[in-house]
Order: sequence, then C-alpha cells, then structure tokens
Amino acid sequence: MAFNMQTLARTGFLFVGKSSTQFTGTTVRANMLDPKLQTRSLVSADRFFTEKGHPLQLITPMMDLATATKGFGGEVRYPENAAPEVIAFAADVAGSIDNVPNGTFDREADNGIQVTKLLRDHYGNDGPFIANCILGPFSLAARLAGETDLLTRTCDDPEKVISLVEKATDYLVKQATATIEVCGKGTGVIVCEPTAGMLNRWFAATYSNPYVKKIMVPVKEKGGIPTYHNCGDSVPGFADTLNDIGAEMIHIGNGTNNCINIAEVATSIAGNIWLSGNLNPALFIQTYEKGAFYQMTLAMLRSMGGFKNYIASCGCDLPFDARPENMLEFFAAVRDFYAEAA
Repeated sequence: MAFNMQTLARTGFLFVGKSSTQFTGTTVRANMLDPKLQTRSLVSADRFFTEKGHPLQLITPMMDLATATKGFGGEVRYPENAAPEVIAFAADVAGSIDNVPNGTFDREADNGIQVTKLLRDHYGNDGPFIANCILGPFSLAARLAGETDLLTRTCDDPEKVISLVEKATDYLVKQATATIEVCGKGTGVIVCEPTAGMLNRWFAATYSNPYVKKIMVPVKEKGGIPTYHNCGDSVPGFADTLNDIGAEMIHIGNGTNNCINIAEVATSIAGNIWLSGNLNPALFIQTYEKGAFYQMTLAMLRSMGGFKNYIASCGCDLPFDARPENMLEFFAAVRDFYAEAA
C-alpha cells in the first residue's frame, strides 16, 4: 500500500463512523444493518472532507461492540442513532456462564468485514488506511456474561472467566484473520478492549493482554496491521505492558471526565509503536466560537510535541451528531502544526 503511518501522523484521524450518517441523511441503525449503505455514508463523509482540503487518511466501519455476541446466542438491539446494545446475554440464554457455547463465526454475515471489503474495493491499494474494528477478548466475554458478573467472577471464579475469555478469543482470531483474508494485506484490525480498561495491572495481564496478543500475531503474519484501542480509565496503570501485545498502534481514550493524560501514557509506550488519542468525542457535538476547537487541538499536539510516535485523534468513535465544523478545525490544526514544524 502507498499509505504509511507517517502520513497519518501528519493529518491525524477521527473515527467518523456514526457521524458519517449526516452525509447521507440516514440513521445509525440503517447503516449498521446494511453494509452497502454504511460504505456509502463513509465514502460520502470522505468526499465532504476531501472537498474541504482534508481527505480522510483512516476509515473504519462503525464501531459495533455488541453484534459478535449473536454468534454465541446473545440478542442485540439496534437503536436508531446509537451503538448496538446487548439485550440478552449469552450466559443468560444458555442458563449459566458454564453453558455458553463456542461462538459460530460466519464471515459472509459479518457486516464489519463486508464494509471493510467494500471500502478496500472502492479505494484500492493507494487510498486511505482501511481498518476493521472488532471487540477485544475480555470485552467480548463481558458482553457474553454481563460486565458486572464477569468483573465479580475475576476474583471469585477465575477459571471460568478464563474459559469464557478463551472462547471469545477463538471467535475473534477467526474474525480478525478473515478480515485480512477477505480484504487483503495492508488492511488494519483494531482490537477494541474497553472493558479491560476497568482492570488493574495484574488482572489486565491475566485476563486480557495474552489473549489480545493471540489475535495480533496472526493478523501481522497475514500481512495486516494490528492496532489496539482502549478507552478505559485504568489504562495508565498498565500502559507499559501494552508494548508486548504485538500492536503497531495503540489508541487511547480520554477516560471518565478526561482523567487520562495521554502525555503521561506516552512515557510508557515504546518509541517504535505509534500512540494515538485522546480528544473527548463528546466535545465534537458542542458548539464553540470559531477557532476554539482549532486551539484545543493545537494544545493537545503541543503537549505531545516531544513524542515523535504520536498521532492526533479523538478518544473513541464520534457520536452521530458530531459537528463537521469542529472536525474541520481538528484537521486544520493538525495540518498547520506539522507545517509549522517542518
């Protein structure tokens, strides 16, 4: 591919997913259920930003942290303009955490893979970085058993938690490798592990990191670009352990009430791994005086000026009503910051 991370670092990126529906006048639900419509929305968003002088350098399908549970017997609801949500946990449907079946993965029915493939077909090998977003193993386990129950069991019943995480991992390895097989080398796989962001250092090393690595390794072996996302509050406490999970880029959120200082996290991340994040996504829906968002983005970039492996970004996917004018100011600030530094 012509794309490289240096290019992305000089433009920054936003997870425009749900907000792309503004450019087709459609709903998040309709896009989540129709890969062709979702692709059209994402391409329409890119066309808008390109016309304004800021072509998107990274495009992903809309983050969906629930639908994978259907492969284990769970039930999912699709709100009109919000992320899909689990309404019946697989553990409850099966009767207990012990009875959760092995997941059944169907690449032909996987909308994330289908959208990623359609985007790769549309842009070819010389376009933006295209990456599929999938769940992380502990986060999928939490959506199979219920977050509260799973977190409690990490102390009370660790063997059963590990058994469920292993089932989740087996499913996710199939999903991740199918992404590269269907969409081609150079495609990214972003492993989203937000529930692990609630764990302390020891628990993250026990229940998450080793299983994330089992997904990252085959992605890289098949020619894909493995990436890790975590927007949980506890990430700074185990950030240094993320150097060993096999990710080429680590994307960090802003945390509750902006509690995460990404400059502090950066001191724990190896210089040969790209680090990205973490403007609060909620800021993008607010109205600001002209230039205010530009200055916020510049302030974040300046705070990270000593880290050459940093890529400016939002902390997570943008809401459906994120304001395009704020996104434009973000991109303009990144462009101007690096132009001034050149």
